[in-house]
Amino acid sequence: MFHVKHFEDTIVAVATPLGVGGVGVIRVSGGRALEIVRPSIKNFPQDIIPRRLYHGWFHIEDKLIDEVLFYFMKAPESYTGEDVVEISGHGGPVVLCTMLEALIQNGARLAEKGEFTKRAFLNGKIDLAQAEAIADLISAKTSLGVEVSASQLSGSLSNKISSLRKALLEVLAGVEVVIDFSEDVGELDFSALREKLVSIMDEVDGLIAGAKQGKVLREGLRVTILGKPNVGKSSLLNALVGKNRVIVSDLPGTTRDTIEEVINLNGLPLVVIDTAGIRHPKDKAEEFGVERARVEAEGADLILLIVDASSNLTEEDLMIFDLVKNKRWVLVLNKIDLGLKVKLNGFVTPPRKFEVSALYGKGIDDLRLGMFEYVCSDLAAGPFKGYDSSKNFSSLVNARHLNCLLRAKESLSRALKLIEDNAQEVLVAIDLKEAVLALGEVCGEEVSEEVINTIFEKFCVGK
Repeated sequence: MFHVKHFEDTIVAVATPLGVGGVGVIRVSGGRALEIVRPSIKNFPQDIIPRRLYHGWFHIEDKLIDEVLFYFMKAPESYTGEDVVEISGHGGPVVLCTMLEALIQNGARLAEKGEFTKRAFLNGKIDLAQAEAIADLISAKTSLGVEVSASQLSGSLSNKISSLRKALLEVLAGVEVVIDFSEDVGELDFSALREKLVSIMDEVDGLIAGAKQGKVLREGLRVTILGKPNVGKSSLLNALVGKNRVIVSDLPGTTRDTIEEVINLNGLPLVVIDTAGIRHPKDKAEEFGVERARVEAEGADLILLIVDASSNLTEEDLMIFDLVKNKRWVLVLNKIDLGLKVKLNGFVTPPRKFEVSALYGKGIDDLRLGMFEYVCSDLAAGPFKGYDSSKNFSSLVNARHLNCLLRAKESLSRALKLIEDNAQEVLVAIDLKEAVLALGEVCGEEVSEEVINTIFEKFCVGK
């Protein structure tokens, strides 16, 4: 891994979301941070004390722009490991952009996406897994996602990977000693070596299992609402979300495209998708909507099949029952405020059934609870098998980590096969080195510049 201890340029960006707000923050990082900020704040102290909050007035030449608070963090005791000045002004986009342009005129360069965090990584303030945790923390959809990301930011995943890598390096060192000094140390104890590698691979397998859990918490489970036109699909989405996300009409076929909303279901993010009513389409636009609904059903983690409880089943209802019969689904009988007249008559046996009035909110809490129980039971048998939220936060890895771990596991598997075949120690060492390199990529010990750039390009400007 390479570390860059010094950058020629000093960067600047607005660190808070652009828009009208009470406070807006501008961040300046680099060796010339003080030199660049000082001319714009007339009462800037000559001998500024780090980590002390100062009051001042931001000017451009003789024009007063804003009243600000600012502080200085001296390298290396800052987020980026460089000299950093942060200026807090009022949160209007025009005033912030005016101050930003002035600092650029003073010699700063506008920061690229994620460049502050990238400098923190390159200067050794955080590792790559912690940098990714910052992005996850910012985009977390639920409080549980926040806890998981914060755990990784604190170093839980990094510490586990570091421990595994250290153990593997010790094994590798033992093998190389035998290769280099076989006459002095004797033959390699293949039995003891195998035992150590099996233990390490078990730990790697545990981390690999965590990738599925992490995907759920980062991206959410997809819940698709299916039904024929005018059964209340959009009303159900509004009821689950708790606001009028979709305009509801009595006319059938109003929804022509999918509409998504994220809801927090006891810590699990659910992406709930309202779809077009499934029936024999009457025009091209409706045909497109029906096809999108079918596609969403194919990719759903759970389907809410909604039926009008106030009328008998139709051919369209039965067609949708047939569509979901081999999928994870529950039946929602809607419009019970109009009476419960529908008869299933053995046409279908749903895994779970809920009676609701989406319009008046009746039964929605029971549906939410039932969805949570159903989803959790499904997760317990799948991606969350053996999951203990109090213990396994550190194992919630992302797709990049998973790729590294799978390569490490493959190398370890080859090494174990060589041991079973009593192969030469030098061949075992080659696979052990590859496993060490793969684990090192997780935290950035061994990683290419291309990978680094790809990760930080996903950040926003100012972070």
